[in-house]
Amino acid sequence: MGERAVVALPGGTMLDLIWVPGTTFPMGDAQGGDDERPMHDVPLDGFWIGATEVTVGQWRAVMGECSSRNDEGDTHPVMDVSWEDCQAFCARTGLALPTEAQWEYAARGPLGHAFPWGNTWEAALCQSWRDRHGHERTAPVGSLPDGRSWCGVLDMAGNVFEWCLDAYDAGFYASPAARAPNAECAGGPDSQRVLRGGCWGSFPDNCRATVRCRAKPTFRNAGIGFRVCRRG
Repeated sequence: MGERAVVALPGGTMLDLIWVPGTTFPMGDAQGGDDERPMHDVPLDGFWIGATEVTVGQWRAVMGECSSRNDEGDTHPVMDVSWEDCQAFCARTGLALPTEAQWEYAARGPLGHAFPWGNTWEAALCQSWRDRHGHERTAPVGSLPDGRSWCGVLDMAGNVFEWCLDAYDAGFYASPAARAPNAECAGGPDSQRVLRGGCWGSFPDNCRATVRCRAKPTFRNAGIGFRVCRRG
């Protein structure tokens, strides 16, 4: 498990981060969808990533409000937030959204697992359509610890889709920029943005760690939240 750090957020709450060491890893899935190919090596510097998704309590402390649509309790992930909303949260905290490459490596690790816990789907380890563990929609963050990834990051499959920093480009993996150190697809201000990890309403395939979904940066949905990242 990775080294842990605690960040004090504005408003007096705390947020746990986990260290992910630098590496070069094979990103993508040769058997996945068209936009998951080709597999390509991405050099990454070490970085810190949120141990869980950002919670309702953390959001409220930083942003000062939380609508009833995205409030299922302080320990649940905040949801129904747009990419632009997340950027505002990051601006106030000095944190950032993870890039696609950072997110995928934290989820899959050096063995390139299909899911954070391994290569076999396990409904008991993930808040998804197949098992909601007694909750109507989201589960409290970190409440399924056996589904953690190789470095100890929780909830990277199911619960809520997570915004990434990158713009979505279906052909990006075939470009030289995808192989650059700390690769990021910048895009323009109106570009669709990447979502990863599946949500409480997802079937198993959409919870695979290499699946790339996307939406407009202004889009909000009850299945969408985020986690944060900090450069090493």
